[in-house]
Amino acid sequence: TQARGSVLIHQKMFESRLFFTDKLIDMGAQIILCDPHRATVIGLDKQSPLRATTMTSPDIRAGVSLLIAALSAEGTSTIHNINQI
Repeated sequence: TQARGSVLIHQKMFESRLFFTDKLIDMGAQIILCDPHRATVIGLDKQSPLRATTMTSPDIRAGVSLLIAALSAEGTSTIHNINQI
């Protein structure tokens, strides 16, 4: 959400692998969950900066996504269960 444009993410191997996006939405990300396999991320070119929050890393893929979001967010974020990363 920090760049202009949009992208459709299609995860067809495992259902509900995109469940962690609720934390990104809490941070201010513009994400539309189309179904358990697809999500659309809408970039607003930093018009709406991400906000810091406290979250838990459920697995390595989600944890890295949360870490990148935390690094670009305004303020200090806390990620629990960091050993997943």
